[in-house]
Amino acid sequence: TSPIPDAELASTTLQASSSGAVSIKVSCPAAESSCSGTVTLRTSGAVIASAGSSAKVKARVLTLASGSFSVPGGAVKTVTLHLSAKGKALLARSHVLRIRATIVAHDPAGATHTTQTTVTLRAPKAKHGKR
Repeated sequence: TSPIPDAELASTTLQASSSGAVSIKVSCPAAESSCSGTVTLRTSGAVIASAGSSAKVKARVLTLASGSFSVPGGAVKTVTLHLSAKGKALLARSHVLRIRATIVAHDPAGATHTTQTTVTLRAPKAKHGKR
């Protein structure tokens, strides 16, 4: 049997920058020649992202960021994702989010593998008075 493109996250704690960029390390097993695919960050449960208190706002699972990657076999590569406006607002309000990272990876042979990991996303560190 050929190995599956089991790309996975190298860490379970992510830090957002003040601009909303999140750097994720994606690893690809050494048995693969390369892994490529997409990584998507979503809230683990339904949330209300907007701050406004409208009666028509429904709680839903929010996609915070997504992007594609390509990692050589046996390597770890950093992928930078950018949070959506609603994602930034939600993170600014709650400071720490438990989110679900979904990686859909495929190898050159066409085999596909999906990995879901629960990760912690932290808001950017507050900058206190500059001197």
